[in-house]
Amino acid sequence: MKLKKYKSISGITSYSMSLIFALCTVISLFSALIFISLDKDAEIINLSGSLRMQSYRLAYDITTNNSENKLKYIEKYDSVLYSDALKSVTDWHSTDEIKTHYFQVVRHWESIKEKLLTQREQEVLPIIPSFVDIIDELVCNIQVHSENKLHYLIWASCVGVLLVGLIVTYFVHYINHKVVSPIVQLSNASQDIRQGNFDITLDYHLNNEIGLLSSTFHRMAEKMGHIYSGLEQSLSQNNQALELAVEENVLLSKISIILLNSEPHQNKLESAISLIKDLDAVSFITLEWKNAETGESIAVSQGTKNSELLYTLPLMYKNAIVGTLSCQSEYKLSLLETVAPIFAKYLHSFSK
Repeated sequence: MKLKKYKSISGITSYSMSLIFALCTVISLFSALIFISLDKDAEIINLSGSLRMQSYRLAYDITTNNSENKLKYIEKYDSVLYSDALKSVTDWHSTDEIKTHYFQVVRHWESIKEKLLTQREQEVLPIIPSFVDIIDELVCNIQVHSENKLHYLIWASCVGVLLVGLIVTYFVHYINHKVVSPIVQLSNASQDIRQGNFDITLDYHLNNEIGLLSSTFHRMAEKMGHIYSGLEQSLSQNNQALELAVEENVLLSKISIILLNSEPHQNKLESAISLIKDLDAVSFITLEWKNAETGESIAVSQGTKNSELLYTLPLMYKNAIVGTLSCQSEYKLSLLETVAPIFAKYLHSFSK
């Protein structure tokens, strides 16, 4: 049987497991990337914080006229501001606001650095507070961005768990509806067949291996039912024939006792005919012969004659017809052929 849109159970199982594995892999990779990014954000926040502290230190040194290590200070500030970690805030994954504040910090620093290199330290002091504020805004935006990443991670995890739960729920429902339930039906059907009931009900329209198995099992049960019915019918017929044969043998013995061990008399013939009529298959029977002296026909009958075919058997004794035995029955009785010689002999002695 060829099923339309055949869906293999193993295929559905593999697909579901692959989908769950893919979701778990994506969630794991996304989580790993988020954690790596958060670790990098922590480094960026620390570096930005160091810029803030260095700005205060610069203001303090200028106020106390301690600017001897000016070049060393500029070099250190440049190494932090232009480090790979801080420059990464300009990558695609950062927000426009973070990029804007970073470039503002760079522009302000370049302005401060130019004043420091041209011996105009006193012009730096007024812009230090605004410079620190820009650094604080940069740090604040990076912190907010990191918190958003955590929120994304939580949402992604929740969505992933929900999707995995839906897939598992669907898979469990599929297995229960398409596998477990049909197998239970097959088990119950096998018990019915074991008890001789071949009229089973199976959902063999499933488009998977269980449906194919159920369809095959259903056809097998139908064939077994036909075979079993045929055997029962044949056995019933054989039993019926055997019972009839036994009944005929018993009847033959009784007729033999009545006719062969007694003086000829019409009442004996009536008794013998009555015994044959008592058979369930016989509806009418009659015995006819002619009186040897008058030539008059004599008949002994039992039952009611109907429209069924009348089976007539001539009674022969020493190649001469001494009478006829007629019977209406559901089928031809072999008993008539067996008792015919007995009746023929009795009629011959009766007509003397």
